[in-house]
Amino acid sequence: MIKTVKYGIIYQDSPEMDYKQFCAAMWEIQRSVRKYKNHAASLYFDYTQKRQSHHDQHGAWPLDSELLGGTNIRTLLYRKAAEMIPDLQTGNASAVSQSVHSRLKNDSKAMFIGDKSLPSFKKDQPINISKQSIKLFEENGKTYITISVFSKTGTGRLALGSGRLTFEVWRKSKSGYDIVNRCISGEYSYGASKLQYDRDKKMWELALSYEPPAKSPEFETNRICGIDVGYICPVYAAVNDGYERFSVESGDIEQFRKNVEARRRDMQKARPSAGGGSVGHGYKTRMAPVLEMENRIARYRDTKNHQYSKALIDFAIKNRCGVIQIRDLSGITAGQHSLKNWSYYDLQQKITYKAEESGITVVIVNAHYTSQRCHKCGYISEDSKQGRVFVCGKCKYRGHIDFNSAKNVSLANIDEITDEYAETLKSERRKGGESNDDIH
Repeated sequence: MIKTVKYGIIYQDSPEMDYKQFCAAMWEIQRSVRKYKNHAASLYFDYTQKRQSHHDQHGAWPLDSELLGGTNIRTLLYRKAAEMIPDLQTGNASAVSQSVHSRLKNDSKAMFIGDKSLPSFKKDQPINISKQSIKLFEENGKTYITISVFSKTGTGRLALGSGRLTFEVWRKSKSGYDIVNRCISGEYSYGASKLQYDRDKKMWELALSYEPPAKSPEFETNRICGIDVGYICPVYAAVNDGYERFSVESGDIEQFRKNVEARRRDMQKARPSAGGGSVGHGYKTRMAPVLEMENRIARYRDTKNHQYSKALIDFAIKNRCGVIQIRDLSGITAGQHSLKNWSYYDLQQKITYKAEESGITVVIVNAHYTSQRCHKCGYISEDSKQGRVFVCGKCKYRGHIDFNSAKNVSLANIDEITDEYAETLKSERRKGGESNDDIH
């Protein structure tokens, strides 16, 4: 599994470039990187719109070369990076374009259906550094890193003898030095990393990506972890052949949402008519605190979804589950779960990529009736839900309603079971004169 550790880097002054000159050059590249990323986002969005339009008209997806004048989107994004960030070494420009392409590709489906907006890259963007541009070494008891930062164009413009710069690596904890020393020895492998300026520490930092030797978890392919959106808990997980369970409580999230959104409503009412020093130079200035509040909510949700997904993967690994089945969360709407306006589709994506990184297979299931079906005997009834308790009308099983749903999702053939029930129900209702539209 690829991990990241941050190191402060102490610039080694040279006759060609002192520290102030180095910072000025790097900040200029940072501004160019931000400008490029925002341009690339618009470019990629236009590209996906053209692809969809072609598919709608012709019933088939077009080749990139048909839309982009003989090239493909990945190559086009790289060419734009080389053009818009001329001072950055070409391998690093390629790393920047690859990171943007990967993010936009992952988010394109969610953007197209409206679950995500077009990303806006803000200032202080990290500068991607390719693996080939990094060399780690130890000398006289100190750890150093040499980075090929500048391109030939940048090296010439800045009157440098070389685009390679050497830094001393700094970190408080001994464990950080252990990691970089293992990278030097070859015990750990390291890869593409990121340079970013920390304004609080007033220093540049390298986020070094590294990978310890892979440990193969002992998964059992017949053990399935089912994950469902709960009526009581935001997320609930259970294992198909046991009583192990995991749930996320909603108390702190719900309280945060209520407090922040109540504050946002008050601000939205007040800001358009705000006066004095808060008026600024127009509507945008007056509404800035409202937008910051919305960003705060988005950051909180993103953080919580990272925590939830990690905890769920840890639960699956602990119970040796080789498969995770998730009830499709892309269509979840307000009123269908314990928390309103939560980004469940984002949670599904985070669970998926973290599971795949851990070697766990992910299956998205479109099962219905998971909250109405008894996982013990298979009996389905709308009357089974009694508050927080599931009560089977046939075998009399009683249990937590969310646990019962997650157990159903963990069944290997749950899609087929619920689809068969739905068809039977439709047939019976047709005989009774009811419309198929009544089936949910």
